[in-house]
Amino acid sequence: MSVRWRPAPRSEFAAAIQYLNARNTGAAKQLRDDIYAAIQRLEERPRLGRPSNFPGCRAWSLVKWRKIIVYRVEDDGLEIVRLLDAGMQPPDDL
Repeated sequence: MSVRWRPAPRSEFAAAIQYLNARNTGAAKQLRDDIYAAIQRLEERPRLGRPSNFPGCRAWSLVKWRKIIVYRVEDDGLEIVRLLDAGMQPPDDL
């Protein structure tokens, strides 16, 4: 199964890592590793996430980091649609 990232979550990922890296490089590395581990787990078992508010998508929470991975299950893999901060107002659309 393959994983594709849309531009928005790619930017959201980079911004989260950059923000945290300026404050704590170890925590930034741990966040990166935790996000990649979660995506790998979802790649193996794509239905683990709960149905999302975004049509046709599922969501997986990284509670420790207050991040939500919004993804779409496709025939050939996963599409990462958003990487949201749980403390922020969710966007109206994808």
